[in-house]
Amino acid sequence: MRELRSQGDNMTSTQSSGAHVFMDYTEAFFSDEMAHMQILDLMRAVVDRSPATEVHSKAVPFDGSTSPPGFAAVVLIDESHLTAHCYADQGL
Repeated sequence: MRELRSQGDNMTSTQSSGAHVFMDYTEAFFSDEMAHMQILDLMRAVVDRSPATEVHSKAVPFDGSTSPPGFAAVVLIDESHLTAHCYADQGL
């Protein structure tokens, strides 16, 4: 592993051995109130098929009263995490 040092300070870190993958889905309108659980189940199945170990998972639907309607979902794994965010009124 290569050590990285920020200019002007004494902070150090090691180079990540993983990668981030970002995917944006548009026009993904969910009419089913349980869509957040379907996405969470899919995310958990992906982790289950990988060498990663699931630590925790949670999905929370938003009714639009304080946040845009949609949901947020996360699967915490020992190495990192998977997340999904949906803003149903915007098709995102």
